[in-house]
Amino acid sequence: TKFIKGACENCGATTHTIKECVERPRAVAARHSGKNLMPDEYIEKLELDYDGKRDRWNGFQPDDYKEVIDEWEKVEMERRRVKAAEMEERAKLKERLKVQKKALKKQRKQRRRQLRRQAEGRDTDTGTDTGADSDVQDSDTDSDTDSDSDASDDEDLGEKMKDFDKTTATVATKDDKLRTTTRNLRIREDTAKYLLNLDVNSAFYDPKSRSMRDDPLKHLKDEEKGSFRGDNFVRNAGDAKSLTELMIFAWDSYKHGEKIHDTAQPTQALKMWQGFKQRSKD
Repeated sequence: TKFIKGACENCGATTHTIKECVERPRAVAARHSGKNLMPDEYIEKLELDYDGKRDRWNGFQPDDYKEVIDEWEKVEMERRRVKAAEMEERAKLKERLKVQKKALKKQRKQRRRQLRRQAEGRDTDTGTDTGADSDVQDSDTDSDTDSDSDASDDEDLGEKMKDFDKTTATVATKDDKLRTTTRNLRIREDTAKYLLNLDVNSAFYDPKSRSMRDDPLKHLKDEEKGSFRGDNFVRNAGDAKSLTELMIFAWDSYKHGEKIHDTAQPTQALKMWQGFKQRSKD
């Protein structure tokens, strides 16, 4: 092979120039050495019509997407395996807790029997009838104690099972696959705003936005009202009234030819408004 004039001076290929060459710069360029010339790249030129040039699925191979499907199938299999392992671990824990509960119940029964025998040994002067009555009472006490212990053990089992259940968390988790619920942040001790006044003609409550803009107890005195005065009460407190007056003053002044804007130049608008109020008082 021989170097062709107009080819890449670095690698010797004729399909690109030295500026477009992606090969590592050689110590001795192919133009000077004439050795190890790279072959020309195959550039495919398709003769496409108007629709073919704008076909967004042109060149798509369905077989290429099979790799994505296989990957997701592996992820699904791994998820099922982890879930099965968690369920198996949960079943083992439940079985261990049952065994512990039975052993504890057995120990309690043995302890009660020992105490009963000791009591019978001390009370040697009592009759057989009294002993029979005590046996009946002990059996009733045993059944009640067993039921109480079963209930407490079930509660302990539920608490321990919650430690393995990720979906019982009341806060948001970082795992996107877990479903979390949005809880209402209203304190349950406080009376709901729509229950403050049950009169149908009182303040309107919007259930969708959970807002009651008007005061439901406006017919009462201030000292008899509670802390809730309506959602608009907070919005109209503080400097809200003065800000509204400033905006109206700026609009009216702008209509009469003054160069004033309450948002672009708030300091200037405030000074002009204060001067206007001072002149009005004088």
